[in-house]
Amino acid sequence: MGSLRTTLRLFGLLVVCVFAASTAFAQELQFELTADTDDNIEQHDILFRQNPKQRNSIGGPCRNSNHCRPELCCLQSRDHNRTCQPLAKIGEHCTEFQIKGGSYPDHCPCFQGICSLTRDRRRNRGDNGVCVPSQEQSRVPPGQQQRPQSPSPLRQRPLRSV
Repeated sequence: MGSLRTTLRLFGLLVVCVFAASTAFAQELQFELTADTDDNIEQHDILFRQNPKQRNSIGGPCRNSNHCRPELCCLQSRDHNRTCQPLAKIGEHCTEFQIKGGSYPDHCPCFQGICSLTRDRRRNRGDNGVCVPSQEQSRVPPGQQQRPQSPSPLRQRPLRSV
């Protein structure tokens, strides 16, 4: 009877180890390399099933901004759903920092101009600001920062965890 218990414990431990290893392996395989028609190698997300060349319009699902059309970003809502939304215009709320996974919390970055950033202390979700024309960069009130935005919505930005 003791030998059976030992065997069952070892089997249980083996099952747990295999499950943990397969989970870690699956996370590493989230992206796969494929060859397109021009013999170039490209990487695409295999957990988000969408044609890699397809770009969604406003309200369409996304995992990161590369799944959205130009002039849109992938915005993560409070319920953690991600949809394509327009980049912020002058006078609208903005952020320039992506969260882990390549989406933006709260607001999209600026389409034109720069994002005058302030720390959102109420929700502590990140740096949020307002898009201002780049000529106003010298008129920043104390306690705020401004960073130039690229006119291209596909510019890589630092990732931030939520």
